[in-house]
Amino acid sequence: MEGSKPGRIVYYTDGMDQVHPAIVTRVHTEEGCINLLAFVDGQTLVSPHSSVLFGEGRDRWKWMFEGQQTRYRPDRVELPTAG
Repeated sequence: MEGSKPGRIVYYTDGMDQVHPAIVTRVHTEEGCINLLAFVDGQTLVSPHSSVLFGEGRDRWKWMFEGQQTRYRPDRVELPTAG
């Protein structure tokens, strides 16, 4: 899946329909199967999840906003402009 790379921040919906920010740790397939670390609100806990599929619903991950997958290009260098 375009844009899914280790280090990207996404949303993960857990089995109780709670949405958590998460960091992608590994990409398995082009269809969007990933491993991630979800940050649990109110705790100093990071919850690992493996083989999570892209989409809506429980135990799925999704982009945080429309167009996120193309917004950041780690292979492109952007220099600050004078201003």
